[in-house]
Amino acid sequence: MLDAKFEAMPAPKQAKPLTKSEAEEWVQAIIEKFYSHPVSTHPLMRKFRDQSYPDHGRAVAFFAHQIYAFARDFRAVCGITIGKLKCCDDVRDNLVYHLAEENGRYPEKDVAFLATQNISADSFVGKPHIDLWASLLDKLGITPTEDSFIAEAKALDMWMINHVRMNTATSNSAMIMGIELWSKDMGKDMLPALASAGLTREDAIFFELHNVIDDEIHVADIGKDLVSLLTNQPPENSLNELKVYAIF
Repeated sequence: MLDAKFEAMPAPKQAKPLTKSEAEEWVQAIIEKFYSHPVSTHPLMRKFRDQSYPDHGRAVAFFAHQIYAFARDFRAVCGITIGKLKCCDDVRDNLVYHLAEENGRYPEKDVAFLATQNISADSFVGKPHIDLWASLLDKLGITPTEDSFIAEAKALDMWMINHVRMNTATSNSAMIMGIELWSKDMGKDMLPALASAGLTREDAIFFELHNVIDDEIHVADIGKDLVSLLTNQPPENSLNELKVYAIF
């Protein structure tokens, strides 16, 4: 028998699509749940920012190494979610946009905006995000292998993949929203942490890029996919289920 986390979601309780205001209330409730959860409130990131660990450089390197275990499969999460969509061309287009960006392809307007933030196109255009992360690990003297990841990091990676394979596009979109919220906040703490560990701005380009993209470009879009999915079809999941799966 499958673990309960991987079983198919129960049938939706709502027979009709939500109104826009109802959907926005759901999204706000999910965001509030995310920010009350230990994934957001845990002191880990604050300690990185404040250099509170006795061996700051080693702590930063360990964190960057283990996060790579599941960051490498974010493209698969987006791609599988696209394949499960039953409606909503706007959601599909947004996920395709995210996938293009993950592979180093950006609209000209985003490249132009990033240039105003002193982030040169040469440092990120044509370079998949996960390759930028791998470059950071190389600067830290780390060569990631399957045996180098701790059991918890590997388990989270497999949970993400199994979840998007076996659950609804709406549930998957809630998880993607949670990842975006976490990534947006993580970058703000990682930049000073990496600088204190002796890494250059070029070394930390993954976080430089996400600090601007997520906080200046994507922040207005957070939750829009869920609103569209909830208003264009009967909800595929209950609000309580979506709160659970936003905490990836």
